[in-house]
Amino acid sequence: MINPNLVRINFHFDPAKKEVYSLDLDKLDLSKYRALAFEIWRSQFEDNVSLRVEVTNAFKETSEFYLKDIPHKPTFYKIPLVEFRKISDWTEMTSLAFIIEEWNTKDKRGVIFVDNVRFLR
Repeated sequence: MINPNLVRINFHFDPAKKEVYSLDLDKLDLSKYRALAFEIWRSQFEDNVSLRVEVTNAFKETSEFYLKDIPHKPTFYKIPLVEFRKISDWTEMTSLAFIIEEWNTKDKRGVIFVDNVRFLR
């Protein structure tokens, strides 16, 4: 498990354009893993938020996957690593980031919760 703790990403887009929670993967070899898994939810029922999940390797390859309409109740997500199409080498991964961008939210402030971040074989 990469991060067993509950992560709280507060966003307030004045003047920021994005909020980022990043995990250092310390050149972790993910070549034998098949998916990224976590639970996620938003704090406000009426808000409409999308989230960018981004991975980077030691060779500076970066790829992202967008989750649209984050639910207001805890929901399990499992993203196959093949969805990160711009990554050609999974042997030295350096970071995993959860990013909220201003243009992907209805309200300009709120909270996203991310829990039980892990990679699955």
